[in-house]
Amino acid sequence: MPPTVESRVAGAEGDPGVLPGCPTVSFRGHIAGLWFYANSPRDAARYASLARMSAGRVTCIAVCHCALHREWGPLARPFPFHLTTVIDDVYESVPARRKVHKLRQALDDVDPDVLCVIGYSAPEMRFAARWGKERGKLVVMMGDTYREERPRRWWRETVKRAVVRRNYDAAFVAGPRSAEYAISLGVPPECVAVGIDVIDNAHVACLAGSAHNREVSLREQLGLPARFFLYVGRLSPEKNLAFLLGAYHSYRERAGSDAWDLVLVGSGPEEHGLRGATKRAGTPGLHWPGFKQMDELAAYYALADCFVLPSLREGWSLVVNEAMACGLPVLASYTCGCVAEGLVQPGRNGLIFSPYDADALAADMALLSSGSLDLGGMGRASLEIIAGFTPETWAHDLLSLINTAHQFKAEMSEGRGVGMHAPGPACGGVRARPTPGAMS
Repeated sequence: MPPTVESRVAGAEGDPGVLPGCPTVSFRGHIAGLWFYANSPRDAARYASLARMSAGRVTCIAVCHCALHREWGPLARPFPFHLTTVIDDVYESVPARRKVHKLRQALDDVDPDVLCVIGYSAPEMRFAARWGKERGKLVVMMGDTYREERPRRWWRETVKRAVVRRNYDAAFVAGPRSAEYAISLGVPPECVAVGIDVIDNAHVACLAGSAHNREVSLREQLGLPARFFLYVGRLSPEKNLAFLLGAYHSYRERAGSDAWDLVLVGSGPEEHGLRGATKRAGTPGLHWPGFKQMDELAAYYALADCFVLPSLREGWSLVVNEAMACGLPVLASYTCGCVAEGLVQPGRNGLIFSPYDADALAADMALLSSGSLDLGGMGRASLEIIAGFTPETWAHDLLSLINTAHQFKAEMSEGRGVGMHAPGPACGGVRARPTPGAMS
């Protein structure tokens, strides 16, 4: 018997549905989600909501225990889903052949009805998609890449299209640009949904609220200044931190004694070089607290005045979600995926800059710290916008996509076909995420 999908109206007592007016989808089959590493708090929050919302079984398969430069601690247990780790080692240290071999054994043991695979770049993910397709499983490609994210070569795109068309039935992606790219690679438009990039807003906001209540003692304990810009992320080339530090140096010269400090939370391969360069330049007001677990990190979000992200490329950037869930204005590069999809709206909840124009960024920093903008209003706007990006909406959208993809496959196998159209809003089917700017 094939897995069944049913819909019920959201909002009943005890119902986990979060989209009033649309049915909540209850899937009775077995869903397996692949993770790169086991200690991923963002994946855990998403699949916990999926397990609570689905009437079937949910299993998560982590390829490795952890990843380099993602030093998250152990996850809080128990989970409402089963989590198995294939290899108890650091992801980057394990050869691809071993990952594939161990993953094959895990997939054979789990034998799900639906397999959610992270993209197509990693060899073990491509293998998992082939494994699912050969066994008649529904294979969902999950990712946030888009065509303009990086230079594309025609021959690589040709290979990608062949891989995607052969092995993936549906795609769960970040936003309209990612959806357009997935369709160009061969995923049927009916089987594409947006809404993948979410965090546990409520948990992060709760931690930040607790930090606010201890603001005075925390500032002293963490050595934080009264006013500061905050960066959170890896200290690596694609994050464009040398550019940020150069712009910040110019900003300090403009603002003088009224300048805010800059706190950079994270670790990575560029840390030593960046710290050495700023020391030689004599840039004041910099703080390097290192990598922080979320329980500690929320205090930095809570006590900051503005979040800044200068990346050269980002499929999405979930640290922006975290900052917005803590009520921060956001100053972000236009090349970040979440910016292009409308999460940061100039003048409403932040400002957008070019990652190649340091003078413009310095001017934006001066404007934000001048007292002429309503930063409190911007922070409230961030909370309004991010309220539509939660683990509950993620689970609902994925279940709706599974429903639609099953129907599409059934109709295609029966020779009836389905009219081709771009993905749009639907109750119980593929749901396009509403435009953030439309929220009141």
